[in-house]
Amino acid sequence: MDFDFHSIVRKPLLSAEALHEAFEEQESAASTVPIEAENAAPDESKSNGIHVLLPDDEPINRLVLGKLLEKSGCTMDFAKNGMEAVEFAQKNTYNIILMDCRMPVMDGYTATAEILKRVKDASPIIAITANTTVEDRERCQEVGMVDFISKPVRSTELVRMLEKWARKADTPLS
Repeated sequence: MDFDFHSIVRKPLLSAEALHEAFEEQESAASTVPIEAENAAPDESKSNGIHVLLPDDEPINRLVLGKLLEKSGCTMDFAKNGMEAVEFAQKNTYNIILMDCRMPVMDGYTATAEILKRVKDASPIIAITANTTVEDRERCQEVGMVDFISKPVRSTELVRMLEKWARKADTPLS
């Protein structure tokens, strides 16, 4: 079978701005839900006290994961590559780092090793990646990542991971 390609569509199909607008439309459509059942953005009274560093080079991933973390009551900082992640980890204190493994400038494996080398009492670093082979998991463990979440991330899995590692860091998830 022979195919002629007239054009190629490159992922992501939506821009980060378009996806953000879609989230806002979805949230405003849910405004008929009683106030006590709404998932509001965290403020001091609703924050669970978990501060997360999220290094990921894809704006869409940062937006989607940021929304999931926000709805879980977390506060977060974003890094666009491993080098930025190392800089953030040296300057700030995080309860958890959700590390993308494949990024430009410095990948997540190298960034993890650098953070663990440079930051005393470094936060637990959890791999968050689309690469889910046994070898990928082993490589994550070898560099010092404590756990693994596969992409696409399900909110239930993310919350379970936050609960697990927040508890180990003595930070309750409310």
